[in-house]
Amino acid sequence: QKPLGEGIRHRIGHLHKAGNTTSNCSSGFREYSPFVRETRLTKVDLMSMANSLEVRVPFLDVNVVNFLFSLSDEFKIDATLRKKILQDSFRDLLPPELYNRPKKGFEVPLLKWLRTEMKSEIKDDLLSEKFIREQGIFEFSEIKKLRRKLFSLNPGDVHARIWALVVFQTWWKKWMA
Repeated sequence: QKPLGEGIRHRIGHLHKAGNTTSNCSSGFREYSPFVRETRLTKVDLMSMANSLEVRVPFLDVNVVNFLFSLSDEFKIDATLRKKILQDSFRDLLPPELYNRPKKGFEVPLLKWLRTEMKSEIKDDLLSEKFIREQGIFEFSEIKKLRRKLFSLNPGDVHARIWALVVFQTWWKKWMA
């Protein structure tokens, strides 16, 4: 069995022969910076472990990265196709529906959690009128507006603000109360 870098090099080798190679291509370089190692990979690792998922990062193989940096940008991106080289190289192996669907993130279903599993904790405890008034930090009238918006038909991004309050209130109860 070939190492991963060699397998990918075999599939996309024709691009290397056809292209104007350069060792300092800009596309992708920002993605392969210390930012990736220090933030994205750490977050993926933590979130995958927290959810019992096994996550692999095969395209960070040093041979693959070196090879891809040797290709000119025209083979990596164009105006209509994201991840051009990846899609072009594996089109015969992957189902067509993968190429036309919208991008999906690994989002936490925060709005759903706050409206369902955490609803009573929000209304009856952490953001209850009694606790907010006793605590004396926040204006209950403002908290009430946020709660109302959270449970409305058009919550917008209020769930992020509610979540920040839930985290703070949980910390407060543990360390300050």
